[in-house]
Amino acid sequence: MTITFTKGELTMIASTGIVRPGDASDLAKFALALMETRTVTLPQRQEPTSSGHYGEGYLVPSNAGSALDYEDTVEALAEAGISIKGE
Repeated sequence: MTITFTKGELTMIASTGIVRPGDASDLAKFALALMETRTVTLPQRQEPTSSGHYGEGYLVPSNAGSALDYEDTVEALAEAGISIKGE
């Protein structure tokens, strides 16, 4: 598992004095605690609908929808500091 930090997160880690240089176990505990504090606001749920033609569908906003728009979801994750492989 690879853990990466933003510049702001590294600054915060350094300022706490909790983690000593070279102390991997403290760093891992701190990293997990930091990741647990992250929150993501997902885009509005969408409901797949069809236009009546085979294979032609689209998403419409729906509070009970079962889908999320891919681009909007990737953007929300990126804003929370979470990177997506392949993006």
